[in-house]
Formats: sequence, C-alpha cells, structure tokens
Amino acid sequence: MTLQPAQARIIAIGRPSLFGDRTGTRPHVVTTDADAVRFDGRHLTIRATHAAACTTTLSDGRSITSAIGPVPSPIPLTSWHLTVEDWRPVSKIAHSLTLDPLVRWSAIPELADASGVGTYTTTVDLTDTSAYLELGGITDTCRVRVNGRPLAPVDQIHPVIDLAGVLSRQPYGLLGPVRLVPYAEAEVQT
Repeated sequence: MTLQPAQARIIAIGRPSLFGDRTGTRPHVVTTDADAVRFDGRHLTIRATHAAACTTTLSDGRSITSAIGPVPSPIPLTSWHLTVEDWRPVSKIAHSLTLDPLVRWSAIPELADASGVGTYTTTVDLTDTSAYLELGGITDTCRVRVNGRPLAPVDQIHPVIDLAGVLSRQPYGLLGPVRLVPYAEAEVQT
C-alpha cells in the first residue's frame, strides 16, 4: 500500500483583491500539501509545523515545490500559575496556585466548589520562531493574551451542558494539554 500526502483544497470567499491580485492576472493556489497558505498582498506563503518539501498547484497549472526547513518540536506548556477570583454569595475570595500539570478545578480542594474567574499564566521563550498555541480542552469561556496583547476569540466547539438528572460538579478550567507548536514559512516562487 502506498500512502499519498494529503492535499488541502482551499476555499476562500471575500472581496476582490483580498486574496491576491485585483486584476486577476496573478495565479492563485488551487491545492497544496502544506498545512496552510497565506497571501500578504505581495507574497504567497505556505506554512507547515514540520520540515517538508511541499507542493503547491496554482490556477495556471504550475506545480511548485517549496522547502520548509527544520521546525522546532512542539513545546508542552505544563507549569502554570493560576489566580482565581472565587465569587461567593456575599464576598470574593482570591486564590493563588501553582499547577504542574494542569488539573480541573474540581480536583483542587480549595477550588472544588469555586465559581468565578481564573487567570492562567505561564512563561515561554519563543525567540525567532512562529507558533500556534493549542489550548487542548477548555470548559467555559476564555480569552487569551500574549505579552499583554489580546488575541482573536477562542473557538469553543460544542459548548453544550445536559442538565437532566443529577447535576455533578462541572470540570471547569483550562484542562490542556497545552502546547506551543512552532511553524515555519517558505515563499512560493511564482
């Protein structure tokens, strides 16, 4: 059995010039086996989380192979500082904890029945590398900041809670695993 590399189909909807040349004279990407494709208005770039020779097929029929050089391995983020503002009926209680590894609040005696806002912080040195931040499992809502800068909203898939029967303690909190996944880019020479 021969396994073929997966090819991604790219479907882009937007105003003319959002994804390339307004005049339509430049070719656009039809398929690629890279993880992602990006166009910054002048350059077409592919992205991958591992070293690879990626093939990109353009609308004019050309296939271009671009090399993605070495990419660092994913970095598990396991050591966290958690501060919680625990909202009680007539007061708020502040908690400050170190978590290594991440655990749900219900597994932490002082937070087992807490309800409020938790702030998770960790430090990582990511010099000269681009990366995705994979948050793993998240229960409830969250906002992410990197170096004090807010990021785009976090997509929460299927946030449904079944209230039928006996209510059990909910597994609130950042559940992980959390990793910082470096990626590299290579310009597609058109």
